[in-house]
Amino acid sequence: MEELQDTGASVQAAKKDDQSQPFVSVFMSVYNGGDYLADAVESVLNQTYQNYEFIIVNDGSKDGTADYLDALKDERIKVIHQENQGLGKPLNKWMRTCEGKYVMRLDADDICHETRMQKQVEFLEANPEVILVGSQIQMFSEKGKGSVSSLFTDHESILGGMLNGWHTQSHPTIMWRRTLLNHIPGYAFSGAGEDWSFLLDAARFGKLANHPDVLYYYRLHGASNAWKGAKRVQAGLTYAIRRYELFIKTGEEYPLDDFMKEWNQRSLIKVLNTELQAMSAVLYRKAMLDNMEGRKVPYFARLGMAALLDPAKTVGAIRKKLKVKVRSS
Repeated sequence: MEELQDTGASVQAAKKDDQSQPFVSVFMSVYNGGDYLADAVESVLNQTYQNYEFIIVNDGSKDGTADYLDALKDERIKVIHQENQGLGKPLNKWMRTCEGKYVMRLDADDICHETRMQKQVEFLEANPEVILVGSQIQMFSEKGKGSVSSLFTDHESILGGMLNGWHTQSHPTIMWRRTLLNHIPGYAFSGAGEDWSFLLDAARFGKLANHPDVLYYYRLHGASNAWKGAKRVQAGLTYAIRRYELFIKTGEEYPLDDFMKEWNQRSLIKVLNTELQAMSAVLYRKAMLDNMEGRKVPYFARLGMAALLDPAKTVGAIRKKLKVKVRSS
């Protein structure tokens, strides 16, 4: 595995030596931000680390998102308006406009801890072999808080988990070295599931890590993307794993068109299995929202159905949450 290393001055020296060059590029896209966008934006503006640019791509929103963004006066904010195209490939060109040494992601309905940027910058400065770092998360809703994650912090466990189809790194929590774009085009897969290929592509050129602290608050709500495009997520996961394994074995890329042709020609049994896994994932996430908001009967009903549809993943996730609860009590 080829490793990307950034060497140079410390965080404070970099800020002092070149105030005109953003040290961090914060990158966010939004579609119909609604009631939550302001919380996400303010969580960036209120960071303890202040040397950054904030690029926000308005992906053809039809609500008041465009007006809200255009009214923002902070000179570090750069707003880009485009027709609705979704995430993934259509946004790759905008990522390349980032000028910072590091790029930080977030979703438009979530909240960053005020020390997130500072702690992730310090982590990457101290660990030059790490190409991309995420963090622990806490889910929340308007009526309650969920459990704190216990994501692996070391590269081998994170990578091994992803190759087994586990969510061992949370996409909106990541900060990565911009030099990664010298090696990959950005998102190889477009739409729901695009994060899997980006993370595994990054793992070809450096180590992955998760900060041990909770630096990100992941919002679940009725319009959440957490349960949208679940079947597409399964396709993205499968493609990312095969793409990574082929590259490691042969050094060759796996064209998306070739994969989609194979994916669309799956047997009926494999199609049914994908449907069941997608339904299980949706039910599990909705059960988490039910639990946070005190709806115990729907919670247990959905959790049970999720376990029936995809026993291995659901039971594993439940065990992990129970372990976190016991450890934190």
